[in-house]
Amino acid sequence: AGLRIAPGTSELDSSWIVFNKPEEEEMEDAYAGFLMALGLNGHLSCLSMFNIYDFLEEKHELTIVGLLLGISASKAGSMSSSTASLLAVHFPPLLPPGSADMEVSQAMQTAAMLSLGLLFLSSGNRHMVQVMLREIGRQPGPELDFAEDRESYALTAGLALGMIALGQGDKSVNLSDMNLMSQLCAFMDGGTKKEVLVSTISQPSSLVLEDDFINTNVTAPGAIVALGLLYLKTNNSDVALKLDAPETHFELNGIRPDFLLLRAMSRGLVMWDEIRPSQDWIEGHIPKIVKQNAFKDTQSQDSSIDIRTLSQTYVCIVAGCCLAMGLCFAGTSNEDAYHCLLDNARFMLAKINNLLSAEQAGRVCLEMCLNTVVLSLAVVKQSDLMQPTSMSLCTGAMPSTSSH
Repeated sequence: AGLRIAPGTSELDSSWIVFNKPEEEEMEDAYAGFLMALGLNGHLSCLSMFNIYDFLEEKHELTIVGLLLGISASKAGSMSSSTASLLAVHFPPLLPPGSADMEVSQAMQTAAMLSLGLLFLSSGNRHMVQVMLREIGRQPGPELDFAEDRESYALTAGLALGMIALGQGDKSVNLSDMNLMSQLCAFMDGGTKKEVLVSTISQPSSLVLEDDFINTNVTAPGAIVALGLLYLKTNNSDVALKLDAPETHFELNGIRPDFLLLRAMSRGLVMWDEIRPSQDWIEGHIPKIVKQNAFKDTQSQDSSIDIRTLSQTYVCIVAGCCLAMGLCFAGTSNEDAYHCLLDNARFMLAKINNLLSAEQAGRVCLEMCLNTVVLSLAVVKQSDLMQPTSMSLCTGAMPSTSSH
């Protein structure tokens, strides 16, 4: 409902937003989504600070999350000091040492961190970049709340860092001496914690035992996304080389296939001008050993070859490339991109419906990749609602393709 209110509507003010708050407690979650939707269309910039604190006083978690994200989206890139102060209260790393401890849930901290990324969008603010870089590698503290959901927290930190330094690459004077690429690569590939900045807030955990090496299962997704956004449209071949999928079976075994999806997407963001709406462009990102062995008959293969890993690697790289293509041709209704993505959606659907293929790559992995490709398809054709793509995919009625 909030997204249907067009940006620039003059009749919408702070009183109208507060007046439309439902009295029923069961509607509070829906109202949180409504606030966020208003913010995405820029309507929360008119919300007075008095009303904001009224919302915060209710201590309803989802309402606070929606409010923080909505306000920051309305003021994206403005670096508003009053909004930054509001967000800092919900983000302990920005509070001065010795501040009184506040009960801020993990969800609120994560929302505040993403909100800071929106508020400081493309600003290249050095302090904020340092904070987000530390939070990617934040250690598990003694509290149970931070020992859980660390992956989402680190991913959000990487996303926020990427938004703050969006497209800055190596040209920013403020960030030139921070060695961002080497530190993000350490978070992505692994190494010792001495090589990177880590948060000084966290304390040793009684629940999670970690040694002096970086836990890439936690830090890699955020670092990969941050690299893609930091070098967005820079066509930096050195960064692209870091994001390329390994060529050997041994190296591929050391990287989770879902991380390769993010790598393929981020590589596309960096090498923006090289994106082509064709299957040849997608196949060019897939290592030779993966092409030769993915979805092959296990009886005819060398026992040292892990068919499951290579099959998952294949579909994840394809899905990542499709996502990059979808972002590049977003809203253009480009026919070549549309047909290429449609063919890949058919391919994923065919593999899901094939028992052997579903076993080789894993049904969950295939469904994740199908969802990614369909999302990319929707992004490209968002201005054309007449295509029956979604219904065809849901019913499984799309014919098979021979392009793979």
